[in-house]
Amino acid sequence: MSDDWDDDDQEELKPLKPFRPAIPRAGHDDRPRPRPRPSAAEQEPARVGGTGGGGPRLPHRPTGGPADGGHGPEPGGWTPPRQALFAAIGGVALIVVILLVSSCGAGDDERDAEQAVVDQFLSAFASRDYQAMFDSIDTDAQRVYPVKRFAGLNRDAYRLATGESIETGGSTRDGNEFVAPISIRTKLFGTIEGDLRLRVLGSGNDARIAWSRSLAFPGLRTGERLTRQAQIPTRGTIMFRDGKTPIAQGRDRRSSAPADVVKEIRGAMGPIPESDRAAYQAKGIPANTQVGVSGLERLLNDDLVGTPGLTLKAGDRVLGRQKAIPPKTVVSSVSLPVMEAAVQAQASAPSGGGLTAIDTRTGEVLAFSGDAWQEASAPGSTMKIITAAAALKEGSTTTDEQFPVATSALGIRNADGESCGGTLVEAFAQSCNSVFAPLAVKVGSTPFVKMAEAFGFNRTPPVDGAVRSRIPDDLDDADLALSGIGQSSVRATPLQVAMMATTVATGGDQPVLTFRRTDAEAKVRNVIDTSVASDLLTMMEAVVSDGTGTSAQIPDVTVAGKTGTAEIGTCRSEGPSGGGGTGGTDGTTTRDGASTDGAAYRGRRGALLRPAGLTLAQGTTTDGGADPDALDDPPTTSTDDADPTTTDDTTTEETPPDDSFTDPVDPTTTAPPDTSTTICDPNDSSDTDAWMAAFAPSSGGERDPVAVGVLRRGDGQGGATAAPVARAVLQAALKK
Repeated sequence: MSDDWDDDDQEELKPLKPFRPAIPRAGHDDRPRPRPRPSAAEQEPARVGGTGGGGPRLPHRPTGGPADGGHGPEPGGWTPPRQALFAAIGGVALIVVILLVSSCGAGDDERDAEQAVVDQFLSAFASRDYQAMFDSIDTDAQRVYPVKRFAGLNRDAYRLATGESIETGGSTRDGNEFVAPISIRTKLFGTIEGDLRLRVLGSGNDARIAWSRSLAFPGLRTGERLTRQAQIPTRGTIMFRDGKTPIAQGRDRRSSAPADVVKEIRGAMGPIPESDRAAYQAKGIPANTQVGVSGLERLLNDDLVGTPGLTLKAGDRVLGRQKAIPPKTVVSSVSLPVMEAAVQAQASAPSGGGLTAIDTRTGEVLAFSGDAWQEASAPGSTMKIITAAAALKEGSTTTDEQFPVATSALGIRNADGESCGGTLVEAFAQSCNSVFAPLAVKVGSTPFVKMAEAFGFNRTPPVDGAVRSRIPDDLDDADLALSGIGQSSVRATPLQVAMMATTVATGGDQPVLTFRRTDAEAKVRNVIDTSVASDLLTMMEAVVSDGTGTSAQIPDVTVAGKTGTAEIGTCRSEGPSGGGGTGGTDGTTTRDGASTDGAAYRGRRGALLRPAGLTLAQGTTTDGGADPDALDDPPTTSTDDADPTTTDDTTTEETPPDDSFTDPVDPTTTAPPDTSTTICDPNDSSDTDAWMAAFAPSSGGERDPVAVGVLRRGDGQGGATAAPVARAVLQAALKK
């Protein structure tokens, strides 16, 4: 029987079997095992007792192995098999430690990636970068909420809260969520604070935000929606400037004033215009609210809506409130007596028209009716205010310069073939086309257009919702000649014509207009130098005192103005000119005693005819304008397909003694009779629009000057039909 210990380690390694290294197993090696050498003590037998008496000896036990009769070491000694076993266990433990350390490092990287996704989402949330937010959410949410819908849900929540800015705090991990405090500053509800709880799906670089609609606004709970309730107070009352007579009152917008007056100015209610929805939403006004869409209801709308009562809710929970504030009564700038005078005076216009009256000191709009600023038309000879202003500013003329007495220039005739000229003041008073068409060409396109734009053409109008008055920015000589007398492509509103009169009345400035009653002087924008305005004042006073606008005279009041007639006819009747009205001149007395006013005609189908005889072959100055010395030559035969045009304005009552023409530069030169053709029936006043720009008192006195722009469509000449309307309105305004 062998004393060897066959250490079978199979049982001990079972728990570590998946990780067991390949080591030799004890008891399976046939080689003889080495026997340990005995120590010296073991080699010398221990003796008990002293020497000599020879007491009994302890028995000696061999220490060697079986070969030498010994019994070997005690079981459990540090044998080679055991050494191998413990070495294997240590190796396995080291591997486990390495794996654990490596796993912890990978976990830190994943946590950092998740934090980065959360930070990216919060940064995009604060800047309202909806695309970047969308890129951070999980793919399932992206399928349910495509990017446009996702952006809309977030944007709508922000707008409902009237948000202005967002601040985010640092996020902290709470289990499998990140919690971030959010502060939203709003316009109507103060500052709203709440948390966004962001759950992350995936790990590492694959991490995404698990998005739902409750994350569109901080503090929302699962299933809650952000809503806003509004209570709109009763619309405010609009009063005439007397502060006593309502224009629109209560929910039914009733008035005690005459219906024909109220309908001109009150305006209508309707849905919020698309262009205004964002502005109303910012005020908390629901999209289905009825608002003013025209007239004073629109112009004063901000004061009439008041402050709505608002409640912002998350589900059933209230996040913020705004108290309703009823609007105050608005006393408008509109004068009831002036409106009554305007409506009555314009009632006889066969095709309608428009009117605007302005207090030139305060900028108050005292009256408006018809197409006061909704449509622009050719302004006729009122445009000569612009032509004269440009010529005076550029030094192209002076008020005392003498102009030839003539019937036409550049192929553009004075109406009825009348002859006029003289000083610039006289030519303006008589509205001579033969002076102002060439004068516009002499000024040149750029200075002329710049002056028109200074007066308000091609600019945003001073009244909300008004159409622009316009003029092309590059005119050739032919169009420039016609534009100088208010034809061609020039278009103006009665509002613009009133502002032209206002500019002269104030000494060169245009006031900021208002529809609210005030006694304060208006802020102004300078248009022309006072010296130019002073010259224009002299010229416009002459129009009413001795020229085409005598029908605008008011006893004991000095009135200044400019009449105009725009030719709009499409008729064509051939024949020599002379005698009778031709769509005529501002205030010229014709054979039947009617006052007339003229400008350039339109041909068949409304095409504007170019002035006959104005060609680039004419003598020109160095700046490209027509040579003033050549402007009074008799009209030449046009090679255009269009007929020669007859146009504007003279008040000279005498008729030339014969049809001959004497060149004022060389009196010995005569020309054949004028063979220009009359385009429209001289007795058909529907082919012309009548205009008047006026203001009074023109200087001095304690009363503010009041300016007016009048248009009567299809109603003859400005001096005959528009000037009396201006007079009636000015008389009423001066009594206010």
